[in-house]
Parts: sequence; C-alpha cells; structure tokens
Amino acid sequence: MARIAIESQAAPAVQGPIENHVQDLAAMLAVALACVALLNPGVVLGAVVFGGWYWLYRPSPTRCVACAVVLSAPLLALHSFVVLGWPWRNGVPQLVDVDGSLVLRSFYTEAMAGPLWFCGLGLAVRLKARQTYAQVRRDHRLDRRRWRAIDRRRQLMLPVSLTPRTDSIPAHSAGRIRLGLDAETNRPLDLQLPADIAAHVFVPGASGSGKTTTVVRLADGALANGYGVVIIDAKAGGLAGEARQLATRYGVPFYLVDPDAADSLGYNPCSGDAPSVANKLVGAFSYGPDAEIYKNVAMEAVPVVVRGLQAAGEPVTLETVYAAFGPRGMANIAHKLPTDDRVRARLLDLDSGDRTGSSGRAGLQRRLGALLEGKFGELFRLETPLDWNAALARPSVTYVALSTLASSEDVELMGRVIAQDLKQLAAVRLRELASGARLVPVLSIFDEFAALNEADQLADLLLQARQALMPTVISTQFLPQTVSLRKACLGAGLLLVHRVEAEDSEFIAAQFGTRPKTEVTHQIDHLTGFSEKGSIRRVEKYNVNPNELRNLHTGQVALRSVPQRRYTIVQVNRNE
Repeated sequence: MARIAIESQAAPAVQGPIENHVQDLAAMLAVALACVALLNPGVVLGAVVFGGWYWLYRPSPTRCVACAVVLSAPLLALHSFVVLGWPWRNGVPQLVDVDGSLVLRSFYTEAMAGPLWFCGLGLAVRLKARQTYAQVRRDHRLDRRRWRAIDRRRQLMLPVSLTPRTDSIPAHSAGRIRLGLDAETNRPLDLQLPADIAAHVFVPGASGSGKTTTVVRLADGALANGYGVVIIDAKAGGLAGEARQLATRYGVPFYLVDPDAADSLGYNPCSGDAPSVANKLVGAFSYGPDAEIYKNVAMEAVPVVVRGLQAAGEPVTLETVYAAFGPRGMANIAHKLPTDDRVRARLLDLDSGDRTGSSGRAGLQRRLGALLEGKFGELFRLETPLDWNAALARPSVTYVALSTLASSEDVELMGRVIAQDLKQLAAVRLRELASGARLVPVLSIFDEFAALNEADQLADLLLQARQALMPTVISTQFLPQTVSLRKACLGAGLLLVHRVEAEDSEFIAAQFGTRPKTEVTHQIDHLTGFSEKGSIRRVEKYNVNPNELRNLHTGQVALRSVPQRRYTIVQVNRNE
C-alpha cells in the first residue's frame, strides 16, 4: 500500500506536454458543456433521456454519435425557438424578460441538443481518463479489487453480514446459468446460453480446488434450460450421487453405466454401421509407427466382419466380433451367406490371407479380448445396453463411471471407445441439423480428464462437436501434454480456472490476455531516503496474473468468457 501511495503522488510531477495538452482540452470541453447547460438547461433533459437509451442498449461509439446527430438535426430548423439564457433573464435588469410560453417552447427545443451534449460529456470523460494520474489510479483500483477478491484472510476477518453468501444466490433463469458470485463486484454472475458454453468449457485445477462443484453447477444450469447432460467420471466417485440427484430434481430419465452398480445398463461398443464400428474398435488402441500396417489390416477386416454378421442375422457384439477373428471365425460366418454374396467372398479371402494379415487380425483379437476380460467386460455382455440416440433424444442425465484407481488401463480403453461414440453421435446430429431437425442440446462433461491418457479422440471431439449442439466440459488437474489437445482445451470459449500449479499458471494466464497499464517508478536516494526523480511508462500487464491463479482458494475460479469478452474472479455457487 505504501508503494501505491508513493507512485500516485509521483505521477502528476512528471506529466509530459502531450498529457498537459489532453488535460487542457478536457477542461475546456467541460467548461463549454457547463456553460451550455447553464444557459439552456433543456439540453440536460435530452441528455438524460439519451443516456437511458445508451445504458439499455450499449451501442458502439460510432452508432451513438450517429444517433445523436440524427436526433439533433431538427434543431437546425427550430433554432429560432431557443431563448438563450432564459433562466437568468428575469433576474438581470439589462436583459429582456421572457414569458412562460416562450420558456416552455425553448426548453423542449433545447432537449433536441441533449444527445450531442451527452456525446460531448462522454468525450470529456474519455479525455480525462487518458491522463496519467487517472490511469494510475484506475490501475491501482483494479489491482486492489482483484486482490480483495482472492484474499482469503480478508474474507475470514469480514463480519458475517459482509461475507459473500453464495448459498443465497437465486436459481438459474431462462437462457442463463447462475454460476455464482462475482468476487470483485459482489454481484451474481450468470453465463449466457448457448453463447458462453457453445465453444466448450475448460476447467483446470489442482486436486481439492473445487472442480467437482463447478461441473455440477454447470450440469444443473444446463438441465434447468432443457439440455441433456452426459457425465464421464474418471474417478467414479462423488459425481454419481450428484448425477442421480440432478435427474430427480428435474424429473428427467437417468441412465447409469457403472460396472460396480447392480442396476447398471450394458454398453455395446459395436453399435452403428460397419465403418463406425471399425473406427471405435481400432481407435480405442494405440499403434506405433512400425505397426501402422497392422492398423490398416484391422481397419480393412472389421467392416467386413460386421457386414457379414449383419447379413447372417447374428448380433454384432464385442464377443461375436472377437470370435470372428479367431481360427476359422470368418469362414464360419461366410458359410451362413449365399454363395454369390460379395461379403462372403471377402470373408473367405481375408480368412486365407497372408502372414501379415493373419498377424494383424490375431493382434486385434488379443486387444478385443483385453476389453472383454477387463473391468468393463460384464457391461459388454448385458442384454440391455445404453442407447445413445434414445438417451439424448430428450433432456436426460447419462452417467458413465470409469474407475481409474481400480483399473487404469481399462479406463483408458473404455474412455476412447466412449469418445468415439460421442464423435459419431455428433456426426449424425450434424446431418440431422442440416436437414432442418430440431435437436436437444447436450452438455458432455469429462471429469478427471487426465486419467484418459490424453486420447486423440477427445481433441477431435472438441473440434467437431460445437456445431452439433454438443458443448463439452473438460475438467482436469493439469494441462494436457499433447500439443493439439492442449491447444484445443485452451482455445475453449469459456475458461473456469481453479487453483493451478506454477508451470500451468503461466500458460493459462497468457490465455486471459494483457491490458496496457501505466507503470510509475520512483528513485530512492540511499543517503536521504527520497528523490524527486521518477518515470512513467506504459506496459502490458496480465489481465489475470499467474500468481493470482496460484492463490485462488477452494471454490474460486478465474473466469474468461470469449463471447462476452470478460474476465473476473468468481465464487462458485454450491448446489443445494
């Protein structure tokens, strides 16, 4: 605080000639406007009315001036009605008195000049704000407000009546998500739907920083506005109860996929057409550069097997596909088809292929077997699998539990399969939207995203799902290391950043951008302790400093909204 006082006092002493010129211009304009208002007070009435319109609609400066000129143009023809200095005519003996009818007519005529007077006042305020002293005071005011917002000790010392109460914030309104309380202004903060979340939401934060509270609040607001919600929980913990409560609160269906729950639905990764099944199954596994040929073998064989099973009237499940890649598996399917069938010929050809093809198909079978025998194997065998199209055709809550602690490798595979399903669902929705269909928007939430080992499918989902009305929320403890995935996350339209570690805070702070700030320096004489020398310069300062991101307390987020071009500190409201 001492430094602030010293810099503020030093600023006027080092004003330059350009600033003095601006200061003089602002002063002259203010005096001229005051004289006009004293001589003809009717302009103040017109300025007040025009100011009310400006406050409601927030037009651009160009539009504001244009409207002011148009509204004031009739004054050119009615200028003869204006009586100069009518408030003072009856009080000064040397001037001619005016009667009430002339005064009334002049008053309303003068009001036409009110919009121009309002624009002149705005110009004077802007010129005044350009002074270095005003800039320094404004910058320090913003800095103090930000520090008060994140100062935990100050909040603990406040009386109860002055402490922010997020539990008393009203519920969501139509087209808005009441996220919480703006800690800088102490006012409720709303997200605009669909604008704020349309280009996805990125929620980074350290463990215990309040990410779960934030994603639940987003899900609650989405359901309140008619969205469907899909929650992919890589912790398989606290979100399960929250998801079930949300479905109950809003009276929507609840779909559960959890290998540890008795009432769980099954999951069929082989749903869809033949190319879709191939993309899901092959995309669930990673292939090194030297194994690209085996990936191509799998991409060729899987669609043929799926078409063969469909033509033979067999169910297309993970077990039937797995059996098809075993010894004589493709031949057994082929023998169930007519002799002149094209798929039959392809199945027999693949079954008697070369060594490379046989090795590639055998390797794929072992990978499918890993899925079947893993943590989620029982889900693949249940008779009633989750139907994504039916679940998301109307507002609902779909919860998928991926227990990372119990089986991290299985979770990674399952997460990639689910991401592929959501990608293909987005592709179907894009076609339906292009044909004029009206679809229910869906909010997809990936909690503890880092547990999925940065699957490439998720980067594609972020790039493609926006236009399919499927905004995605990515919640993670640290930034992805994969460049494409990190850029996709940081490029989200809404950032809700909880407390993060030092390295990540630098990357994230850069996404909040910078603003110009007046920096004042004051030289100190080591003998006397004071010197009149100093300097002023314009520098770029972080809108949200990395240190602020590292000092956020639990439940606070640094918000950056690209559509609304705003950033602030928010105390997230906890659901009841």
